Amino acid sequence: QIPATFINSALNMSEQRLRLQQMRQGNVRLVYVAPERFRSFEFMEAIQCCPVALIAVDEAHCVSEWGHDFRPDYLRIRPAIEKLKRPPVAALTATATPEVRRDIIEQLGLKSPLTLVTGFDRPNLGFLVKEVESDAEKINAILALLAEMQQSELAQDNGKAPAEGIDNLISGIIYAATRKNVETVTRALQTYGYKVGSYHAGMDMEARKSVQEKFMQGALPVVVATNAFGMGIDKADLRFITHYDVPGSLEAYYQEVGRAGRDGKPASCLLLFNYSDTFTQEFFIEANCPPRKLVEEVYETICALGRDEVELTLKALAEEVGPVETSRGVYGKNFGQSSRPSEMAISSCLKILEKAGVIDRGMEGGHQAKVTIRGEPDWVEDRARPSSALELQKQVFAYCVDVLGAQPGKTMAVDLQRSASDLHMTTDKVKRAFSTLHGSGRIEYRAPFRGRGLKILQRVPIRQLEINFGEIERRAQFERQKLRKMVDYAYARQCLRRFILEYFGERVNYRECHNCSHCLEHGKTLQARILTEEETVIVKKVLSCVARMKGRYGRMRVAQVLTGANIDALAYLRLNRLSTFGILKELSQPEVLSVIDALVESNLLQIEGSEYPLIKLSAQGADAMLGRTPVSMDFPIRQKKKQRGGTARRKTSRSQTPSSAASLGHHSGEAIADDSALPYHEELFEALRRMRRRIASSAGLAPFIIFHDETLKSISRRLPQTMEELRAVKGVGEHKIASYGAQTLDVVKDFLKNHPMVLPISSPSSQGRNR
Repeated sequence: QIPATFINSALNMSEQRLRLQQMRQGNVRLVYVAPERFRSFEFMEAIQCCPVALIAVDEAHCVSEWGHDFRPDYLRIRPAIEKLKRPPVAALTATATPEVRRDIIEQLGLKSPLTLVTGFDRPNLGFLVKEVESDAEKINAILALLAEMQQSELAQDNGKAPAEGIDNLISGIIYAATRKNVETVTRALQTYGYKVGSYHAGMDMEARKSVQEKFMQGALPVVVATNAFGMGIDKADLRFITHYDVPGSLEAYYQEVGRAGRDGKPASCLLLFNYSDTFTQEFFIEANCPPRKLVEEVYETICALGRDEVELTLKALAEEVGPVETSRGVYGKNFGQSSRPSEMAISSCLKILEKAGVIDRGMEGGHQAKVTIRGEPDWVEDRARPSSALELQKQVFAYCVDVLGAQPGKTMAVDLQRSASDLHMTTDKVKRAFSTLHGSGRIEYRAPFRGRGLKILQRVPIRQLEINFGEIERRAQFERQKLRKMVDYAYARQCLRRFILEYFGERVNYRECHNCSHCLEHGKTLQARILTEEETVIVKKVLSCVARMKGRYGRMRVAQVLTGANIDALAYLRLNRLSTFGILKELSQPEVLSVIDALVESNLLQIEGSEYPLIKLSAQGADAMLGRTPVSMDFPIRQKKKQRGGTARRKTSRSQTPSSAASLGHHSGEAIADDSALPYHEELFEALRRMRRRIASSAGLAPFIIFHDETLKSISRRLPQTMEELRAVKGVGEHKIASYGAQTLDVVKDFLKNHPMVLPISSPSSQGRNR
């Protein structure tokens, strides 16, 4: 065993000093700290007394401004390396592109380092992308995934039911981009009986710590979280990672899905993609790379406060700054927020100002109280309080004067944790003593600031700020490029694993991995061929719309016009006046986007520009649009079977309940008439419910996961007697056929045996059957 320890702000000062002493004495060989610890003079003094043999930088992509999780405090590592006389340095990360690797070397000042890239491939991870149109569809997809994985787990255990039913769910993480979405998803899953916890930066530290501990111990199977739930999460048996919102980059995505399947067993990585979610990431980019005017306004605001030490929350500082006019208009309005800057943007401004050397941001969650002695007190016995309370006040007052050197009228900073350690008391006891002294007028006490204060180091004219604003804008463009690459991944019509690995600079010698959405579906899709008349009409409509938009817009805007989207932007741009507006309103935007991508792949459309990719008509596309040449391509939308009234489309309703969508594996190629308004055989329905209850009880599942009531009613109308007839019932997919098909048909056959004259109430295909 290697004697090791860690030092962080969760330890009281007494414990921190004890561990520093152990370091000085050589009693520990390995010390874990966050880069913020290099702010501490006491820590740096202690570490310089030790013979440091190695500095290992974990999550080293955080040191790079081109990495997906840049943290300014990581820039403190290089000066620390210099102070420690340059010991050997190891920098480790799982998600660094070639550009980020070069930047890590530069930022840490490494001299001709040995660079080892062991490979990014995780063959046991299955990469899945599902395009969705609404939040309801996202919840449905998550419920379906949970049900499917739980059934798979039961099948591997030979059908043995878990001891604790639905609480014994397999473990996984659902990532969402915002705190609001985290709480929304958590509530939705809890409504359906799942044991789920939330984790985001808006929660207090104790609540976050509790959730993380329960998750790591297995008491909480699923956590819905923002990316704040990341570093330190090393749970080997995570069977799935789901992204409710699109991440900002492939680096961030791969970092997060990489937490799944660390035991080497199969794990699913599901991305639920809706293009509108990219607007949230655009907001983050705007906030992380604020405009020059906002940075200057923040600096002038804090300087105008008239004191060097500033204790304002980000929200309060944003209100002090107020509306900021930039070249893009009033800052923030484009993202639907109020005219004041966001707290995220204010935080980014402070980081930029700190890097420029004009301010210093304090440690978050500090314990520094402000105390001012009012003079030598007259210790009169307070009969309302026990003498022990008075003795406590005397002890704390004497400590301030004798140990800390407090003087009447002079305000000093008091570290409550260190004071508690010196006085051999709890921190809460010291706080109570100060509060009582304040109430008696003997001292003035101001509790520690619950946030991250800052100190003004320099007051210089705005024009003298040493800030490279051009570099900030370049970083914003770089982040937008990474977001576009993430969107390209979501729309990719190639092997998703190969897409990721090639992005990280790894050579791949296969076309298909057979463990991603594309490869699993590839065998089912049609190959390049001459299109049908109906498909050709769709293609010509798309090409005609692109021609009328004159190559000025991107693929999403084209899809919005074709589907007749009711959004203000189209009206403002007058695109709703085009003759092609709404001519494909029978299709969904994801379907239209898939056609656009297929046309690009077939060279009928072309993309121009990298910063803002625009869709234009190619020469081949113009010929196809005018009917001069036949169109041959891999058409992405499967043909739908004809039904009375035209082509039938199975489209999820926005009002569909999660419980109905939790039924897995709808027969996707077949349209099914809605018979929910028709009567059904109640006796059979009750028999099917009893069957469902037995299965659910045995499997430890909620009954609706087996079959929804509407599905049982539909079976009670149609009276299926074969697997093919059962498969035609809405809500019965291949998974349910395999799991419950035989039992269901047995119940139907028993009913028909006792009621030989009964006929189906619906299902046109069965009306003519002669029993």
